[in-house]
Amino acid sequence: SIEKEEMKKSITYMEELFADMISAKHLDQIAVDGSGKKNLGKLPVASVILLTSLAVIWILMGLYVLKEILKKYDINVRSYNNFLLAMTHSSYANEHQLKHNERIEFLGDSILGMLVAEYIYTNFENMPEGNMSKLRATYVCEDANAKYAKEIGIDQILLLGKGEEQTGGRTRPAILSDAFESFLGAIYLEGDIEEVKKLLKVVVFPHVLAINEVQFVDYKSRLQEYIQAETRSALEYRLDNVQGPPHMRVFTMSVYLENIKLGTGVGKTKKDATQEAAKSALQKMAKIK
Repeated sequence: SIEKEEMKKSITYMEELFADMISAKHLDQIAVDGSGKKNLGKLPVASVILLTSLAVIWILMGLYVLKEILKKYDINVRSYNNFLLAMTHSSYANEHQLKHNERIEFLGDSILGMLVAEYIYTNFENMPEGNMSKLRATYVCEDANAKYAKEIGIDQILLLGKGEEQTGGRTRPAILSDAFESFLGAIYLEGDIEEVKKLLKVVVFPHVLAINEVQFVDYKSRLQEYIQAETRSALEYRLDNVQGPPHMRVFTMSVYLENIKLGTGVGKTKKDATQEAAKSALQKMAKIK
């Protein structure tokens, strides 16, 4: 019908309009003069008003969240141009013929690795080189980076393609990890290395100092994925022992596959003990160091 065809045109045009608007050089300018907007004469006036408003609102919502994030961590930047690039996933870029964040991610990855290495070198004076490398690998990895990204809130402003969005890309660790590194690259380019340190001092360094490895690496999920790739049998976690007074419990858990014990772990909670049991199993199977 004519109405359905008109709706399809409106939806398609909104996507094109949004793509053009986000490619504008100055995000702040969009709300003022509609930088980057196309010739709107080909649509009815009502549609033009609706589409322009939706696109501007969409942009401003992301810009508002970005500004709040930077304000929260007292990060000073010259502009927001590179943050737009940092939040553009390749799936979205491919759909709208835009640049994606993989190059700026490369930059952010290098900066993150260097600053965490410097922090470990400075704060763990007697730690051997091998242990330093392992410690850095714990806090500069996909699992850890994804948690940093969610803690900051940049998962809210990611630009994802339709398929990636529909299949849960906004919560996928690999995408969030890349976005975190890209975000650091943007801070460096729009500010400097000291501005990057401001964020890491709050979000990353406290975890490194505490050396709390379990909270970042989901060994239980890793073990589950490995087992599922090899067999259809299910893993079973059993509580072996509970010691200590109610306020200082110590739990011992073991993980079994077809009644064969794969690993045992100890922790202050059942969850921690389960993670340690899974970690033990992975170590025995030489899937992690």
